[in-house]
Parts: sequence; C-alpha cells; structure tokens
Amino acid sequence: MHTVNKDEGFVLGCDGCGVVEATGEGVDQSWVGKKVVFLGGGWARYAVKEVDFLVPFADDFDLRHGANTYVNPFTVTAMAALAEEKGAKAVILMAASSALSKMMVRFCHQRGIEPLCVVRKAENVIDLKTNYGVKYAFDQTSPSFIADIEAAIKETTASVLFECVGGDLAGDIFLKMPAKSTMVVYGNLNKTRITIEPQEFHWSDKQVVGLMMYRWVCSLTLEDRSRWFKVVADDLASGGKIFGSAIVKTVPLAEWKAAIADSEHDASQGKYLI
Repeated sequence: MHTVNKDEGFVLGCDGCGVVEATGEGVDQSWVGKKVVFLGGGWARYAVKEVDFLVPFADDFDLRHGANTYVNPFTVTAMAALAEEKGAKAVILMAASSALSKMMVRFCHQRGIEPLCVVRKAENVIDLKTNYGVKYAFDQTSPSFIADIEAAIKETTASVLFECVGGDLAGDIFLKMPAKSTMVVYGNLNKTRITIEPQEFHWSDKQVVGLMMYRWVCSLTLEDRSRWFKVVADDLASGGKIFGSAIVKTVPLAEWKAAIADSEHDASQGKYLI
C-alpha cells in the first residue's frame, strides 16, 4: 500500500463485487438485484457506492471472475488510452512478468501496439515469448540488456515507458528513447527514487507523468467511463481472455491477514480471493 489509512471504520479491499441490495434516493430501482463490481471497501459484507462507478454484469455471470475487475483492468485501459493519446506505436513495460503487465501485453496486441517487456529472469523471457506472443522481451540482468533494448527501441520507435519499479534502470532506458518520449510512473515496487538525466527534459523534450487509475476513471465523461467499463465487462463475461486473472486461492474473510502474507509468494501466479 502507498499509505496506511488508520481511520476508524476504514475497510480494506481495493476490488469488490456483489449484488445490489438497495438503492438510495433518486437511483433507479432496477439496480436492485444486479451483479456489480466496485472499487474500495471490498472486504465487507455490505458497501455503499456511487452508481456511476459500478460495473454491471449479467445475472448469470460468476462474480468470482469479476473480483479483480477494477484495479488491474482499469489501470491497463488507462495505460492504453494514454499510449494511444500519445500516438505510440510501441511501449516499454517494466516488471513485465506481473499479472497487470501480462494483461497489458494482451490488450496491446488487441489494439495494435507493440509491447517491449523488461523482466528480471531468463525464464520470464521464455514465458512471455512462448505463452503471450511477445516479440521483444529482455532479461534486465543480461550483460547485453541495454544494447538489446536500444536496438529494439530504434526498430519499433517505442515512445512511452510504463514504470512501476523505481531505481536507475527506467532512467537508463528512457535515455535511449526518441525525443518527445514519455515516462508514465504508476507504481514504485522497490520504494526507491527514479533517476533521470536532466538534459532529457530540456534538450529532448521528454516528460514524466504520473498515472493513478482512480483519477483517470474520475476524469472520464460518463459516456466514456461506461464505454471503458463495457470493454472490460464484455471481455470478462466472454471468458476473460484479456482482463481475466487466475485465482490462486480462495480464503474466508476472517483469514485475510494470513492470506496477505501467503499471496506475496504467488504474486506473479494470480490473485487471492477473499
């Protein structure tokens, strides 16, 4: 977590799903009984949410497959929307063995964007190329890593870098990218500072921007928000080929503390369902 909320009454759980039991004043009663997904306060028996931020599903939808609808899928759609806004033909993904990055790889392929994937192990390179159809995957521990990714950047004209790790590596890659490129920071797994050469800003007209999924969702018009909600919901309803997540384990709400500790070991394999 970026911060810890210690306020009395704060409920954990970024992603939540359930069935609408009641609606407030002015809300269409037809929502009652609908299966929906929501953001925040998911680890509870009941939650109160704004109707404009609910993602609805059909009555026959298995909500277990929608339990991870919000955070990863809508971070990915935000990333793709930003890349398309920038006119990117190719993007670079740090920590590309993560569940979110693999989702982004699938979505990039659907939308005609070439993903360049940076991982920490040679077996991750094999996995991405074999199981996800990735053409450009790089082991950051390889002695030829910088030369290899620089050649791929020149070949693909990758102009957007999605950074979520921290440290020097993203800045080293950014240095090799073309003028007017953008680094998008959406996380900091290592809790370390990112280092970037200053001349990249004033000489090469590059920029660094932050991306927070919820701010992006809030910035959308109701029409655009509904359109993106439908993109994700339709995929999940048809099997989740792009936005689906593997459920590694299902645990009772009372055992959430132990589940968090255990899930750290399975982070790249899938999600724990509370």
